[in-house]
Amino acid sequence: MKEEKLKMKIRGIILVLIAVITILAYKQNKAWNTVEEPVVLKQFNNITPELSYEQRMEEMYGERIGDFHYRVENDEAIITRYEGDKFNVVIPKKIKGFPVVIIDEYSFVIFNQGERFLKINSVVITNTVKRINDSAFEGNNLTNIILPNSLEFIGRSAFDGNNLTNLTIPNSVKTIEESAFHWNQLTHVILPNSLEIIGDEAFKNNKFVKVVIPDSVKIIGENVFEYNKSKDNKELFSIMIHKNEVTIIGYNHNKKDVVIPEKINGLPVVAIGSSVFGNFSCSCHPVSDNDKISSVLIPETIRIIGKGAFFDNKLTNLTIPNSVKIIDVAAFARNPLKEIIIPSSIETIGKYAFDENVKIIKK
Repeated sequence: MKEEKLKMKIRGIILVLIAVITILAYKQNKAWNTVEEPVVLKQFNNITPELSYEQRMEEMYGERIGDFHYRVENDEAIITRYEGDKFNVVIPKKIKGFPVVIIDEYSFVIFNQGERFLKINSVVITNTVKRINDSAFEGNNLTNIILPNSLEFIGRSAFDGNNLTNLTIPNSVKTIEESAFHWNQLTHVILPNSLEIIGDEAFKNNKFVKVVIPDSVKIIGENVFEYNKSKDNKELFSIMIHKNEVTIIGYNHNKKDVVIPEKINGLPVVAIGSSVFGNFSCSCHPVSDNDKISSVLIPETIRIIGKGAFFDNKLTNLTIPNSVKIIDVAAFARNPLKEIIIPSSIETIGKYAFDENVKIIKK
């Protein structure tokens, strides 16, 4: 009897639990069924039909007239994208009566389904343009360009990756941003007295013989003329002149024993620029033992030894003159040096200037 009563009680509890679960499920189901039409469905109902290519381009870049998309701000036209198929381009002076004052970023970097399909060979820039913004002409095939006298600003990577060989910056430009003319074939450049700022790596990877920086320049960024080597250059060294002082920016020979002169063109040599004798191996700069120097004589006029200036060479002995104040990052790294005497004139030694196993002796 007791067992029968216990079984009855258990069955009752089970039935109650089933009833509670059923009621809760019903209430939840009712709540779901009374919810307003799903938001997702409403959003689908509001979607506009798919835009055509032309409509999408206008939505992204503004109206189109001829080969150019543009927008107007403060009664001035800004070219936002080139949509033509010509390899020789002329920038219009006006668009719908508004002067063209800006060539915007990536305007001439044209891709089709992720692949670059148009690279222009030449461009005539009208005398109304004041700004050429970031990467405007990056990665084209420009070999020559005449910049207008109205121009004031050249943006980051504006002409990066072209084939320019000679360049005159007009006497209106105040700022050349970083990497603006990186990776061209420049051997000559004329910089104006209006120029105030040259950004980092602005002329990196070129083939200069000599560059004169006007006294008006207040800021010269880092590595502006880095990787400026040309074996075709008859001059042993490529140089930058600023305020009647010389910085060596390139070594154009494969002589193993190097003597850096105290003067070049009658001016004191005060600095060895970034990577001048450095060997940084990559696909764009393959390195062999023929590129490595065995000795260097540094004159008493040198104050600065730049980043990676002698990186990865075969220097076994080195005398740093008392004139040197700065030895920058990785300047003598990856050389078989055993010890080095640091003169008291040194104010700054950058990280990894010497390998860890080199014994540093301070005067």
